[in-house]
Amino acid sequence: MHPDLFVGLDVHKSSIVSVAKTLDGRVINRQRLSSSDAALQEYLRSLPGDKHVALEAGCVWEHIYDAAAAVSATVTLVHPHKARLIAEASLKTDKVDAEALADLRRLNAVPTAFAPDTATRELR
Repeated sequence: MHPDLFVGLDVHKSSIVSVAKTLDGRVINRQRLSSSDAALQEYLRSLPGDKHVALEAGCVWEHIYDAAAAVSATVTLVHPHKARLIAEASLKTDKVDAEALADLRRLNAVPTAFAPDTATRELR
């Protein structure tokens, strides 16, 4: 039986910074990826256990959300404004943001945003 992993993704148009943590908060992987679906899926498949992914709702969340869900990860869309209030840090970097997202997911403290399904997104 593989342990659960909590993955925070700080998503940008051209790159993704990822931090993967165990339930006890130990970082097992920190990596910068391209923003392609294939790169994210390969990365998630390389991690052991059940993946619980958190990413902020932003201008490019949809394809990342779908790519992570396609490899059987549980994906949570994070409300960006509310997450900033909870995880406010004096030092803001992509790695810090990704780690904060992983911690929020690990602690089940994610302020969620609504993630409509693909059909609903196409109608919008």
